[in-house]
Amino acid sequence: MWLSTHSRISALMIVTLCCVVLFSVLGMNEKIGQVAFPKEDTQWPQERLYSNATAEVMDQEVRTIVDAAYQRTLALMEESKEQVRLVAELLLKKETITHSDIANLIGKRCVYKNI
Repeated sequence: MWLSTHSRISALMIVTLCCVVLFSVLGMNEKIGQVAFPKEDTQWPQERLYSNATAEVMDQEVRTIVDAAYQRTLALMEESKEQVRLVAELLLKKETITHSDIANLIGKRCVYKNI
C-alpha cells in the first residue's frame, strides 16, 4: 500500500527469515516442538536436516504469524487513522522527520503498549 514494492519485499523477507530461524534454529514453536535444525556452514543452501512434512508445517506457521501480524497492523492503522494521517501530511511537507517531530505532532508514544 504505502511502501514501495522493494521495501515490502525486503520487509517480508526479514519477517519470514525471523520466523524460520525461530522455528528451525531456536525450536520456538508448539507445532514443530522443542527441536532445532541449525544450518552448518558446509551445507548446500538447499540441504536441510528436516523432512518435507516438517518444512510444510514451518511454511504454514510462517504464514500464520505473518498473516496475524498483518491483521494486527491493519487494526492498529485503523485505530490510529487520524495520527497516521497527521504523520503522513508532515512527511509530505518535510520528507524526513525525527522522533521529536512525531512527539510534538501526536504526543509521546508508549512503545510497549498492548504488546
